[in-house]
Amino acid sequence: MSRIETIRATYYGAVCFNFVTLLLPALYGTLSKLWIAQLAPSQVVTTDVYTYVGVITEVINEGLPRVAFNVIGNKHRTDTYRRQLCWTLIAFQAFCGLLLSVAFVVAAPSFASLFVPVEVRDNSITYVRIASFSSLFSVIQYATEAATRSLDRPDVPLLISVVKTILNIILDLLFLSTVRVWTGNPDANTQGGIRLFCDGIAALAGLAYFAWTARGPGMKPSLVALKELSRPATFTLAESAIRNALYLWQVANIVSLGSDYATAWGVFNTIRWGVLMVPAGAFEQAALAFIGHAWGKYKVQAAQKGSNDDADVSESNETVGPVLRSVTTLRDVVRPAMISFLYTLIIEAVLALLMSFVLIKPFARYLSGDAAVAELTTRMFKQLDWCYVLFTVHLQLGAILLATRLDIWFVTALSSNILWVLPWCIALAVGAVSVDRAWYFYGIIFGGGLVLNFFVVSAGVGFWWFAVPRNWRLRWLSPLHD
Repeated sequence: MSRIETIRATYYGAVCFNFVTLLLPALYGTLSKLWIAQLAPSQVVTTDVYTYVGVITEVINEGLPRVAFNVIGNKHRTDTYRRQLCWTLIAFQAFCGLLLSVAFVVAAPSFASLFVPVEVRDNSITYVRIASFSSLFSVIQYATEAATRSLDRPDVPLLISVVKTILNIILDLLFLSTVRVWTGNPDANTQGGIRLFCDGIAALAGLAYFAWTARGPGMKPSLVALKELSRPATFTLAESAIRNALYLWQVANIVSLGSDYATAWGVFNTIRWGVLMVPAGAFEQAALAFIGHAWGKYKVQAAQKGSNDDADVSESNETVGPVLRSVTTLRDVVRPAMISFLYTLIIEAVLALLMSFVLIKPFARYLSGDAAVAELTTRMFKQLDWCYVLFTVHLQLGAILLATRLDIWFVTALSSNILWVLPWCIALAVGAVSVDRAWYFYGIIFGGGLVLNFFVVSAGVGFWWFAVPRNWRLRWLSPLHD
């Protein structure tokens, strides 16, 4: 095993790979808004279409790929079968992404009417059609990244990120920047076309690199592998569909408040879900991979030994969840999440304080090119960012359930949306709210949901810690572990 292979197979090595992988596109996302703000400030909001197309695409991305750490991450399966699972995942996701892209193209006018303010709607339909095919490349990229991270290959997502970011920056400099060599009149459609081209090249480059470096048997997709991935993916797909449908319902209402609110929300998300979320994402991905490895190890040990001090099973099926009777064993499984929790809490708290008191207003002004939008973005950030700090640490705790017991994860992940977000969405749809007071209520919806997420997933992890050693099969939740 080479030194690089040794590093990427460790927890801290995976964190480093993931950090660079996530940082590059986050920086580009910020830079692309800056290009458009300089060229046509009124079209900054149009570029958010890419984000909203991505939200719908996320439902597919969070179906099969999110169970990769649970299924493919089991290192006690044969390497051949794990590769087959990977290629099955990628092939199926690519097919779904193609269907979704075609649907977006057909429905472009309707999509623009929901998520683009009326002031710039007519000029945004072409951008919607360009962004539509980002779904295809997004699902290929996401599936490849999830599969390869589960194989301890974070170098593949890193390659995808490097290729995409470098190409984007070079082409933006040539066609969009103030020192561009192109003599035409660039606009948001130019930026969208460049971004789509770079997404496609990067996704294909990642596939080619993975195929070249992982040569061997097991590269042919199979229905058996698809069935094994699909069974637990029922949970992740259903949760993502409900969560993102409620989110887009809220976004459509925010867009209806006018261009300033829509642009401010887009800038806020660029900042909050861009560079500021990179550390949390890096630690979460590493935690998922290594919890998945530990869980697979103990499942196999339990199946082989039948009954010992640490584990016991009543069936021999490999998917059976082991009865972990030792607190020490549980600590081995959750240790990556606890390390991630501590680092994330410290880093995100420092970033939130720095942004809230020093950087947020000038940064928002720089990205949007508009003082009113910067004021709204600052207000949003100061009201919500402490909630996002809780959200980032909630991700680390949620990794425990996502990589082990998807049934418990499903209940905890869905609870805040059903108990908090849905009632508020219905209330705001029924009752009229003035534009001046609208953000007060939306701040409560978004922030309250994030806070509730933290407490619910904490309770879920506590329940998991209590239930697993006692061999609670939880048949009322799922047949997954039967």
